[in-house]
Amino acid sequence: MLDEIYLRQLPFARAAAGADLFLNYRGPGAALDRAGIGAADRLFGNIRTQVATMTRAIVGTHDAAEREAKARGEAELTVTAYAPGLYVGFALPSEPAQADAHAAGEIQHTALRQSLENLGVVAHHLPEAGAHDRIVAAIDDPQVRDATLGAIRKLLPTRDRSVEAVELRGRLFPFREPAAIDRRARQAATHLMVEPMEAADSAERATFVGHILQIDYELRRFELRQIDDSPFDQIRCAYSEALAPQCEGLAKRRVEISGPVAFRRGRPRLLRIESIREAS
Repeated sequence: MLDEIYLRQLPFARAAAGADLFLNYRGPGAALDRAGIGAADRLFGNIRTQVATMTRAIVGTHDAAEREAKARGEAELTVTAYAPGLYVGFALPSEPAQADAHAAGEIQHTALRQSLENLGVVAHHLPEAGAHDRIVAAIDDPQVRDATLGAIRKLLPTRDRSVEAVELRGRLFPFREPAAIDRRARQAATHLMVEPMEAADSAERATFVGHILQIDYELRRFELRQIDDSPFDQIRCAYSEALAPQCEGLAKRRVEISGPVAFRRGRPRLLRIESIREAS
């Protein structure tokens, strides 16, 4: 009993209490004797990718801020605790000096903080009735909301059925109770991503020409960048399963896309592709 308290429960409680983001994986695949270095490497890589995606979506709401932020490098979480297969804790980096309050470093730090808060909000509301309306009320930007739902889906491994759930909590979460992402919550996030145009400030059909740098084949999402004749740095794009062969064949190409686009404060944030072709 003392071994259980001092070797397992006490370190876990301290790590959870001191983390801005804390993930506790559950299931047979999270057992100490089964979770090896390879699993840990995939876990850390996945978390880093999802947090970076959410942060970029928020940084993109600032006029001309994304280019400056990228030039200075992205803010990253610091690992505060880790036990193979059991849990991992993260903390925000130190805040930039007050003199840099309006610089890209401050924008990145604020976006990173907001990403963790959004993650907690969405994870908490997903199992509830009326989840869609509550999530939209909490995150009104279509691109930020879509990126957060995508992160929720990706935090739970899709192919490893031995990992049954991941419990999220943290000092930045607006709710005290931990939120569990299981297969049911992941399915709920998938359902909310099917109609990305819902509850946008406005949606109208538009056409853009730009470059696809990389595609998330699982979420069927990509960011259109280097957009012709546009002051906007990037637009998050969603495509249907029927368009998957065509879209995925245009990876790393210059393309012309058309479809309904959700705007927020006059900025195109999320486009559902109806047609796509390689641009000359």
